[in-house]
Amino acid sequence: MTNASLAHRLTRLLFIGTLLLGGLAVQAQQLTPAQMAYLKTETRKADEAFVKEVARVVGVHSSVVAKEIPERGRIADSVTRLVAGLERSLGKPLSDEQKTAIRAADTQRLQAIDEAVKSAPKR
Repeated sequence: MTNASLAHRLTRLLFIGTLLLGGLAVQAQQLTPAQMAYLKTETRKADEAFVKEVARVVGVHSSVVAKEIPERGRIADSVTRLVAGLERSLGKPLSDEQKTAIRAADTQRLQAIDEAVKSAPKR
């Protein structure tokens, strides 16, 4: 699988998972196509920024991070699963500072998506 197709798959999974897990499926159905496009774009941007930040923190290529992100809805704490996958890939544990930075990046990602969800109906 190429990096582009992996990134596309990741973005699609994260977007769908965000809508379903956030209880936004009903609200999303009420959005116009233009509003949905805005929401999808903003979600993709937030997800890509998260992957890049985690890659920077861990010191690996973005494709390594994208490969280790679990599908949404299957894992209660996806960051814990991501950390475990990265540790397995690297063959060593991540530091507490790295784990904290990954959690902070996830919080920023979720906040950005929440802001997009709130502003989409106004677009």
